[in-house]
Amino acid sequence: MTSYIELHTKAIYDPDLITVLCPTRSRPEMLKQTIFSFDKLAIQSEKVDFWLLIDEDDTETLALIDGGELDGIGIKLSYHVGERPITLADGLNKLWQVSSNGGIYVYMSDHYQMLTDGWDAELRDTFNSGPEDRCQVVQIEDTLRGSDDLILWALSAEWVNIVGRFVPPYFPYWFIDMWIDHVAKMLDRKVGNSIFVKPINQGPVGTTRLWHLGYWYRFFQLLLFERMSEVETILHRIHGEDLIGYEKSKVNVESHLQQYEKWAASRIDENKIAQIESEHSREKSEPSELYMNAFKSAHQYFLEAQPQFEQFTQKRQGGGNAP
Repeated sequence: MTSYIELHTKAIYDPDLITVLCPTRSRPEMLKQTIFSFDKLAIQSEKVDFWLLIDEDDTETLALIDGGELDGIGIKLSYHVGERPITLADGLNKLWQVSSNGGIYVYMSDHYQMLTDGWDAELRDTFNSGPEDRCQVVQIEDTLRGSDDLILWALSAEWVNIVGRFVPPYFPYWFIDMWIDHVAKMLDRKVGNSIFVKPINQGPVGTTRLWHLGYWYRFFQLLLFERMSEVETILHRIHGEDLIGYEKSKVNVESHLQQYEKWAASRIDENKIAQIESEHSREKSEPSELYMNAFKSAHQYFLEAQPQFEQFTQKRQGGGNAP
């Protein structure tokens, strides 16, 4: 059996309240700068809640919280302390579940500094002036990355409630951004914005738990059927009984899906993947027990979901639209 937490929906008490979800581990100095930058540049700090996901054995971050250095900031700082989650994504879902009941959720890493003055007002304006259903993914841009790929983002509470989770829980690193990016592009609901961050170049660098990158690339591609199911669920909620609007959106979905399938076919290059893993991994030892639990859970999940995968693949190969 898989160990992923089951999530459903949350009430929305204040559509203008922004909840920042920030997992962190053993980078207190960078985390401090992250929080201070968000606080300093917020216009309505009383409508920003900054939530930290802290592992119970992370003594450095707990010391930062207890030391009082973060006292007195304008935004509300909250945190959830518990066992280290089986995956980063599963931890984000748990943090979303216990966090504030606002209308906008932001995914943020603990090594970025906010650069945009009035970033919170910009986010509220984007969601409030967008589609009435508020189902959008707003990109927060890394100034040093030079790519349109989604790394950090904001989601409406409506979107998260439709899907029933903040992110797919399977991945121990990366891939959650690729998942959200892909779904948003297929729905034509990815929004560029003028909100910018930059990395804080202090402390440990690289990605934790980065092992078996080739496996996770393939696993991500095999779960295309599940992303398509999310797309279909959101489309039905967006359009309701508007069949014309629904069919127009399906044309866009199919166009993006064909582009993705061409990209995926050329993506699996074992030498290139090994090089990427070598350049970006912080891990110098054998995989940890926690990571192997995530690996085994992902494999077990796919075995359970294999009938849906085979049905989806047969429809694609037969020329039919899926799901």
